[in-house]
Amino acid sequence: MSLADLPQKGIIAEHLPKAGCNYANTYRLTFDNLKIPKECLLGEEGKGFYAILDTLNPERIVGSATTVGTGKLAIKKAVEYANQREVFDGPIGKYQGIQFPLAAAYAKLECGWLAVLNAATLYDQKKDPKRVGDMANIAKFVCVDAAIQGVNAAMTTLGGWGYGKENHIERWYRELMVQQVAPVSQQMTLNYFAEHILGMPKSY
Repeated sequence: MSLADLPQKGIIAEHLPKAGCNYANTYRLTFDNLKIPKECLLGEEGKGFYAILDTLNPERIVGSATTVGTGKLAIKKAVEYANQREVFDGPIGKYQGIQFPLAAAYAKLECGWLAVLNAATLYDQKKDPKRVGDMANIAKFVCVDAAIQGVNAAMTTLGGWGYGKENHIERWYRELMVQQVAPVSQQMTLNYFAEHILGMPKSY
């Protein structure tokens, strides 16, 4: 792994517009005859991938925490709306058809948050790297599914009002979608569980 100054002739950066997460830009990088002095080498040559491995578990833990926050924020918005929006003989929040999806998603988000805390504690203790990886991946999988369920329930609660940009639910929905595919997809996370936790044969 090496450091290179920017701008640089040998590095072509093409901005990629995205559906969400636009607080940070994403680029396609092309390297064309890039030459880097030896003194810019970080760590051992050819071992760059291993240098970033230590960042993968914290990335999953932090990402899981943000998805929990997004899911809870959407549910809070939906509850406020449901308690204020009156139809027929009272607020729509009194109907179980509104209550149950929000309550179920909230319960799953709380379980996801416990997984986040567990993974973070194990990481801080630095005693069992394998267990840290297991729990970081479990937290990622559970939190993403729960958050998406929560945002879906919030969107349904607000109906057409939730589809508009004014209430931000559509944005939270779009921004959560990236967590389904990055840094690894939910399916690849299941592959990890099956192989490394359950002891099943490698499937890919």
